[in-house]
Order: sequence, then C-alpha cells, then structure tokens
Amino acid sequence: MTDRVAKMAQERESISVYFMKFMAFAKDLTRTVCFFEGEDQKYFVSRLDGSTLKLKWTGIDCNGKKNVLKVHSVITAHETYKSSLAAFFIDRDFDDPITMEMRNFVYETPCYSIENFYCTEHCLSRVLDIEFKLGNDPIRPELLKQALENFQKLRESFQAAIRPLNVWIKAHRTKELKEGRKALNLQNVSLDKFVAVSKDTVISICAPIDIQSFFPGSYNLSAEELQSAERSLPMEDSHSHFRGKYQLEFVRKFLDNLRTECKDKSSHFYNPGNAVKLSLSKGNFISELSQYALTPDCLSDFLDKLTVRSAKIAS
Repeated sequence: MTDRVAKMAQERESISVYFMKFMAFAKDLTRTVCFFEGEDQKYFVSRLDGSTLKLKWTGIDCNGKKNVLKVHSVITAHETYKSSLAAFFIDRDFDDPITMEMRNFVYETPCYSIENFYCTEHCLSRVLDIEFKLGNDPIRPELLKQALENFQKLRESFQAAIRPLNVWIKAHRTKELKEGRKALNLQNVSLDKFVAVSKDTVISICAPIDIQSFFPGSYNLSAEELQSAERSLPMEDSHSHFRGKYQLEFVRKFLDNLRTECKDKSSHFYNPGNAVKLSLSKGNFISELSQYALTPDCLSDFLDKLTVRSAKIAS
C-alpha cells in the first residue's frame, strides 16, 4: 500500500512538472504546445513543421500515454488555460478509442501506434526506391517490384508468427483495464524471443503456452479471455492492428537483411555503386525513415485544424 501511495504521489509530481513547462510556453499566445508520449515526437516533427500555415510549436515529452491524457485533463479543466493552444498526440494501442469530444484537441492513431505507419507498402516502396535505388536499374527494372513482393510475403508470415503474442497482450491489457492494474511493461522483452527473421523466412520460436514466462508478474489468462482477444483482432491488415514496436523491428530487420544482399555479389539484389547510407539502428530508426512513413488523412485533417486555430489566434 505504501508503494502504491508513493507511486501516485510521484505521478502527481510528474504531471505538475509537465504543466509548469506548459505554462512557461503558453505565455506566447501564438505558440501551440504539443504533448507526446515520448519517441513518437520523432515521427510528428516533420508533419508539424510541414503544415501549410507554418505552425509555431513546441513539444513536451510526457513519458507515456497515461501522462499525456492526464495533462490534457488538467489543462481542459483549468479556467485560465483551457482555451490555450495545446495539442495532444497518443497511440491507440489496445485501448478503447477516445471520445469524439476529445478528438478536437487529441490526435489518436487509427492503428495501434505510429510505428505501424512504417510497415506499409507505401513506406517500403519509397525506401526501396530512394534509399536502396532499386528502381534505378535500367537493366533490371524488376528489382523494385521483386523486393516489395518479398517484403509483402515475409510480412504475411510475420503477422502469422506474431499473432499469438498480440492475442496474449490484448487479453492481458483487457484484464488490466477491468481490474484497474498498471499496464504490463513490454519494453524489456525483445522480438527475438518470439520470432526469427531472416532474409527468406520468418519462423516462430515461442509456443503460445510459453509466452507468459517472458513477463514476470503477469496474469494467468484463461482460455476464454484469450479466445475473446483472438476474436477482437481482425485478420485483415494485421500489420496495422498489432503492436507497433514489433512491426517496426520487423521492418528494420527486413531492410538490414536486404542491405546485406545489396552488397553481396552472389545475390540477385547486388547493387554495385549504390551503397545504402541508412544506419538502420534501433535507436534512430523512427527518425531516419520518418519522411517515408505513411501520413494518414486523419492526421492531415487534425493538423490542418490545428494550424487554422493557431492562425486565428495569431491574427
């Protein structure tokens, strides 16, 4: 009980820090203060900077979705600041969607998270063409198409291999919400514990019954709870609905393997004189490929409304 009280006090202190930062920036009435979960800001920065009305903005990293929503609640209930220029960006995750009223100021991804925007044909075709230069070979014009087909085939295998893990996570999240428990920490368990991704295959290396063993302190989930989660996850476009960080890591591994092939003289994708300059590191991957990731219409609409609101205040 003492630990729980201490944690609640720490959370209140954190929200106070974010709110104090907001108040400092809000003194400039023409500046929009944007609140992010964390690394997501690396995806949004080019979209915000590229807004048609040249939005003036500052970002605050809130270290998690829960904190972003708490700061939103504090600001919207504050008599002085409820009309300030503020915007909030969150992932949908496996949670229920936010209300329509909240959507005026909170952008929620239509998929699991922003990382899912990197696992689309739209993103990969541009990366393969521009960074890997597979569309620039006049002798082998089919290279780009073949590489994209390989990606689609491996992505399908990956979704099948990773589905049991996503079902388990969805079932666990549902039970957490039902019982008011803190969300399970998924950060310290890597994708490599569950699937092996090579240039030609994706292989499941973890039986569904063993998934819980990787998450100490997790619930024992019943067959009914798992079946309910299974039914709730769509079979189509699962790359949009499954946990985004696993999707992103799959894309990174695919591109890393392909880069190795492009340097291998015995490979069909050997591409002499066209070195791939991407680092493809885990820590910088979101930033490095941000310009190629999908920008959904709902985000464009949200940013348009945000810039219009900012322009009205500035004038």
